[in-house]
Amino acid sequence: MKVEGTREFDAPRETVWEVLNDPARMAQTMPGVEGFEITDETRWQAKVKIPLGLGALQMSINFEKTAERAPEYAQLSAKGTGVGALMQMTTAFTLSEGAGGGTAMHWEADVRIAGPVGSMGQRVLQPIVNQQVKNVLKALEGQVQEAVVAGRSPDAETPPQTVGSGGGTAGAPDVTTALSAETDPELKDAGEPADVGPESDPAAVEGSSGAEEGINPWHPEAYSEEPEGPTTSTEDGGRGP
Repeated sequence: MKVEGTREFDAPRETVWEVLNDPARMAQTMPGVEGFEITDETRWQAKVKIPLGLGALQMSINFEKTAERAPEYAQLSAKGTGVGALMQMTTAFTLSEGAGGGTAMHWEADVRIAGPVGSMGQRVLQPIVNQQVKNVLKALEGQVQEAVVAGRSPDAETPPQTVGSGGGTAGAPDVTTALSAETDPELKDAGEPADVGPESDPAAVEGSSGAEEGINPWHPEAYSEEPEGPTTSTEDGGRGP
C-alpha cells in the first residue's frame, strides 16, 4: 500500500525539521504506543498496539533513519513483527518554505504487511492505514505547535521525557511515562496530595487528592475498635493501605 500527501504547518522549516527528527517527539505522534526505546540518533524501537477492526495487533517495530539532508529531506525504514504479521515500511518527507513563513511538508509511505493479517487484503487494510496516517498528522501538528511555543519562551521546559523499563543508550530520552498519559484516555491526574498530619483539621487542609471531605484519617475518631461491614476497600482492588 502506498500513501502520500501534503501538510502545511504554521511554523518555520527548522522547527518542523527538529520535531520530525526527534524520536521522543515522534513517538508521541504514534497511536497505540505502549513503550519506546532509543538506541542512538538514527535507530529506535517502539511497541505499539495497532487497531484492526474489532481487535488489535501488538507489534514491536524497529525504526532506522536511512537518509538525511537537513533541513529538507529524510527517509525512514521500519520493520515490525507481531503475532500473525510482518510489516515493512519506508517513509520519507520533503520540507519546503510555505506561505507566510510557514512550512509545506510532502510525505509518502510504502507499507507492506505479510502473514495472516496481510491476507486480509488492501480493501480492508487501506482504511485502517489511512486512519492511522490521519492520527499521526494531527498529533504531529500538536508537537510542532508545542515546539513553536517553547521556542518563543526562553523559560519553557523540555516536554516530559522519562526513563522506561527498556533502558536504552545512557542519557537518551525515553518517553514511556509521557506516552502513557497521552494514550490512556482513562488516566486522570488527581492533583497534589493533601498536606495532612495527626494534628490537622480536615476542614482547613488545602490541596487535593481526589477524595471527598471527611474525617481526618489521623484522628482517633476515624477508626473504631470493632468495625462494621467489610474492611477491604473496593476502590483499590482489595490491596489495602
